[in-house]
Order: sequence, then C-alpha cells, then structure tokens
Amino acid sequence: QYSNEKFPEEIQLITEAYKTLMDEKKRAQYIKETSSGGAYKQNIALLEQYMNEDSFYEAKKIQQQLMLNGFSEDEYVLLCAMHIANELEDATAETKYAQKLAQLHGQSDRTQEQLMYYYSRQANYEKAIYYAEQQHNKQPLDNERILNLVTLYYRNNEERKVDELFQKALRTLEPRMQNIVIFIEALFWGMNGVKYALVRQVEQAFEHI
Repeated sequence: QYSNEKFPEEIQLITEAYKTLMDEKKRAQYIKETSSGGAYKQNIALLEQYMNEDSFYEAKKIQQQLMLNGFSEDEYVLLCAMHIANELEDATAETKYAQKLAQLHGQSDRTQEQLMYYYSRQANYEKAIYYAEQQHNKQPLDNERILNLVTLYYRNNEERKVDELFQKALRTLEPRMQNIVIFIEALFWGMNGVKYALVRQVEQAFEHI
C-alpha cells in the first residue's frame, strides 16, 4: 500500500525519523533543537557568524545566553566557549570550560581533539599525549593523528616512543601517495637520529610507491 515507488519522499522521511529515534545521540540532538522552539539552532548560527567574523565579544554574549537557556552542558556550546575564551585571552574561563568538557564529554572525538591542543598550548604534554593517544587508538592509520602524537612525544622528550610509533606506522600503513607524509617524516627522523634500521624500513616502503 505504501511502497517506495508510490511515496518515495514520504518513505524517506519516515526512515530518517526512525533512524533519529533509534539513535540516542541523534534523538538527544533533535530534542535539543526542537524543545527551545528553534532558538538553539538560531543562536548557534549567530554564534558561528560572530566567531567567523572574529567578533568574539559579541560571540561571548550569545554563548552566555545559550548557557543561561539550559545549554551549559552542551558539548558544542562548551567547545565554542573554550575557543572564545582563548581568543579573548581569558585563561581562567578557558581552563574552566576545558575541565567541564573533560568531565562531561571526555570520550568525544571533538572534545579530545580540543583538549589535546589546549594542553599542548599549556605545555602540559602528559595530558596532551593522553588525549592524542585516545584519538590515535580510535583511528590508528590516520596520518594527522599519527603526526600529532609524534610531535607531542618529541616535545615531551620521549624519543623511544617516536621510534616505536613510526615503526608501527610503517608496518601497518600501505605504501601509497596518501600516506607519503608519514614516510617522509619517518625518513627525516631516522636520518637526523642516525637510525639506520628506520631509514631502511622507509626505503623499502618507497620501493612500492
């Protein structure tokens, strides 16, 4: 009676609605966006506009309004608040939002990435490494996450871990152009540190590119 052929758009809407209701995150997002009569979505759009224009004092007003309206624990609002505090050089507020994000959304990719950069700026490399490792464990073949971790290990004077990470990456990454940056960085690292085994490992990989 209600086939895809006769009612394709209606069926698609019903399917999307079902997926939203069955997915806990999507359901929560839907409730959040609709319970405030659309105000959340409008304020987020305005917040992003001010941030894109580098109008951070105006952005802060919208961010504070969102928090007063019941979105003080919303991950995206907190991420924006942390960024705004950094731009306004409000270290106290930035730290407060960083701690709240870690407490409420510490397993989220976006939060882990933000906290990694935050603690790296603070030269707190132990904590930065913790979040970088969390990110890397989720996507161990991602070039950017490998290089983030390499950089932090190096800054924290953990050369052995840099060696191990490059060696593991060279064993697992396919020798393709999309991974060339990892092979080049590993080569430079091996040559500068006179690590012949690592250099040879890179040379062997280059033979297949």
